[in-house]
Amino acid sequence: MLGGECIVVAVALRLAAGLGYLVATSRGAIQPNPVSWLFWGLTPLVAFVAQVQDGVTPQAWVTLTLGTSPLLIFVVSVAKKSHWRVGRFDALCGGSATAGIVLWQISSDPALAIVFSILADILASIPTLAKAYETPGSERASPYFVSMVSMTVTLLTISEWKFLECAFPLYMLLINTAIFSVVRLRSGQLDGLPHKQGGRHRRRPAALFVTAPPGTRVPPFRDAALTEPDFGTELLCHASGSVPV
Repeated sequence: MLGGECIVVAVALRLAAGLGYLVATSRGAIQPNPVSWLFWGLTPLVAFVAQVQDGVTPQAWVTLTLGTSPLLIFVVSVAKKSHWRVGRFDALCGGSATAGIVLWQISSDPALAIVFSILADILASIPTLAKAYETPGSERASPYFVSMVSMTVTLLTISEWKFLECAFPLYMLLINTAIFSVVRLRSGQLDGLPHKQGGRHRRRPAALFVTAPPGTRVPPFRDAALTEPDFGTELLCHASGSVPV
């Protein structure tokens, strides 16, 4: 087990992870999902209040730190319009996470508050997990890895494993591991594809053409393997009077 003073290391690592992600967001290098980052900021604060009700511990300060940088990332991403577009699924997860926080408000049991905050955080994490799987280029794996190390240090400083002290750090270790793994694995898989553009991978169309007789209507070119129409190829076909095959 590590000494209580090592909690400072855990806090520093978590702040470093948040700072790295914040800088990448401000530069437009990554696109955070605003639903996830908003609730990733709110749910640790819920857990922190619950921990304080049971008595302030060094691990509670780590939980407080977990809530600060996500809220900053949310604000910066929205202000710079570098955030991921929110769809119906994201909004549904956000609404469910809100319900989890409301359930905490009507509960006076600190342990139940931790459970609801974890459930809310899981629901808020689903949009980012889905985004990381679909478009790993919109994420960065290293901040999640640093958070994994921070949570590991936090857990190793716990001398007496009580639910209120270890539940949220343990959950944070697991969810960060999940997102880190998805980003790394999907990045490796998609790097093997022949072509990628704008974070979405696509195959290059084969340049096979036949000459069309005069007056033949040239149909628009569509390739089912592409994620969007290749308008450059269509223009080339129309200009040359050729038909792609």
